[in-house]
Amino acid sequence: HDDFGAKYFHEAATKAPAAFVQNVLPAVMEITDAAVYDNERSRPKRDAVWPILFHSQHDSADSACRNALVAALEALAMDVPETLNDDVAELRRRETYIANFLLLRLFTAGAAHFADQAVDLLYDQPWRLHCGFSDSAYWVAKQLIQAVVPICSAKSRTRLEKAILNYSSDYERTPGGHTL
Repeated sequence: HDDFGAKYFHEAATKAPAAFVQNVLPAVMEITDAAVYDNERSRPKRDAVWPILFHSQHDSADSACRNALVAALEALAMDVPETLNDDVAELRRRETYIANFLLLRLFTAGAAHFADQAVDLLYDQPWRLHCGFSDSAYWVAKQLIQAVVPICSAKSRTRLEKAILNYSSDYERTPGGHTL
């Protein structure tokens, strides 16, 4: 992968996060929706663009696009979370891994505003807990949980506990999954 353009993605997202999200998020969603693997049945659905997410200190152009989009969403979630309602709704309606990844990162950064909404999402759609990186499949969900637990309502905390305790991955529900 070539790193040409990585610098420009990050600069654009930093200088104008709202414009970056407005222009890049719809394109990323359209591309990842079109690239979902045909045989993908379980949620979140993986795509051919970002099938597995890696931590790296050196962005390729495709990871720079994703990382810059995350940075822009996080900046807006911290500074002006109320402007993200349409983006949150758009990400919530999708079942792709990348949409879930972006949504959970947004909720983590804007936990002060989105805590109870984030817990409701995890309770209603526990498949969203499967969100992380190649070396830690639940890392992003773990970070979200750490961010919201101290500030969400007692009712939400109880719901979150139930969601976590009742969660099992699709693989764990297969004949071979009992060996985990």
